[in-house]
Amino acid sequence: MLPNVSLRELQILRETISLQSATRAANRLGISQPAVSRALSRLEERLDLVLFDRKDRKLIPTQAAFALNEQLTPVFTSLENVAHFSPETKSENVEKLKIVAPTTFCIHLVMPLISEFMKEHPQVRFEIDIGSSQECIAKVASGESDIGISNTHLTHDGIKFSSIHVCDAVCVMPKDHPLTKKKVIEAKDIADYNIVAISKSMSSRHFFDRSLEKAGVEPKMIAEVSASYTACQLIADGLGIGVINPFPTLIGSFGHLEARPFTPSHTYDTRVITSVYNQPSWLMQKFITSLRETTQRQWAECAKTFDLPLTPKGHQGS
Repeated sequence: MLPNVSLRELQILRETISLQSATRAANRLGISQPAVSRALSRLEERLDLVLFDRKDRKLIPTQAAFALNEQLTPVFTSLENVAHFSPETKSENVEKLKIVAPTTFCIHLVMPLISEFMKEHPQVRFEIDIGSSQECIAKVASGESDIGISNTHLTHDGIKFSSIHVCDAVCVMPKDHPLTKKKVIEAKDIADYNIVAISKSMSSRHFFDRSLEKAGVEPKMIAEVSASYTACQLIADGLGIGVINPFPTLIGSFGHLEARPFTPSHTYDTRVITSVYNQPSWLMQKFITSLRETTQRQWAECAKTFDLPLTPKGHQGS
């Protein structure tokens, strides 16, 4: 299971990127330099990303670090606004919404939505946790979080799953790759190419392995990663091709890559996780509605950019 990533660790990341020094970041945050180094190491491990190149005692932010920091800026700006409410905007009825989601969903979906949501509801406060799909379910079930977001097929007593988006797996590749000439990528088509695969711990990997086995393909696996975002980074660096869940990884990112439908198809169902024992507050209902609307808008833009179908193969015309 992926351990949680705290907002404090993300704050340390932002300061270190800004100052390019663990010592200066520690001084600004009022903590020790070893504490900064440990937090950055934990963050890299939990996100499965290399965030800094360490050269001559200097921390040089990687492209992944800058991309992540760019996505974090709106949510930290919003959180600062919450902390500095003027008397005119404060309310005795301030409400908090606790959300938990895997890394990719937090960065590409939840955080941008929160920034927009708080413009309309400045009195709302958010608590965001990053965790695996299993942790999302567990936190909602225990009452630690109000809303979870995941595409897991796991179930749990006392948990309600509501679909907000469905899409099929796609094959992602550099723009100059030979497979860009095909409109649909079949399992047999990838036999001769290096593959960046999703980890075997993910349910979608079992589908991928079965597809290759049925096609008689011996895959040339050169890397296995736990997140579609990481796979796309490696593919963008020219390490190979991959079959991924396009949502929300391709939202506003990786425009320099190409994506094609993959067959046999595998459908991903992104779902909101809530407790059946708690009556949804107006805030939860409003946020989930905004989440659905944002998801539909983002996917429409993404599908147009990558020339992908708006609805999965099995849902078209339904």
